[in-house]
Amino acid sequence: MKPLAIFLASLTAMPLYAQEAGTSIDIPVEEWREMALGRTLTYQINGQFFALEEYFPSGNRVSLQSHTGECLSGTWSHSGTNYCYDWGKDGASCFRHVRANGTIMIIPVDDGNGQGTIQVMSGVSDAPLQCGQNLS
Repeated sequence: MKPLAIFLASLTAMPLYAQEAGTSIDIPVEEWREMALGRTLTYQINGQFFALEEYFPSGNRVSLQSHTGECLSGTWSHSGTNYCYDWGKDGASCFRHVRANGTIMIIPVDDGNGQGTIQVMSGVSDAPLQCGQNLS
């Protein structure tokens, strides 16, 4: 299996470590845009670096760089409580962006139900991605 396929499969193959539903609040798209556009966000899974995601300053373009240095370019959209990312293959991957106890979590969804591994946002930077660099 190619590294990109393994990376994409890891987004949905691991068990969900869910927080209690009553303790999380969905982040409104306006707030997400204000925080993310023109910046690079850092994500962790189980306390380990997972990926960087760069949101372009205008429009809906986004780039993602995994811990291996592999990069994806795509688009993002928002509908209801879901933020969906289309990387040009296999359709869109959708997530809820929620705040719980001061932590921003990215929760994979399938037909509206949490499924997969939760990513925790651990940083926001103005630095652009340096694709191809191994970040592990």
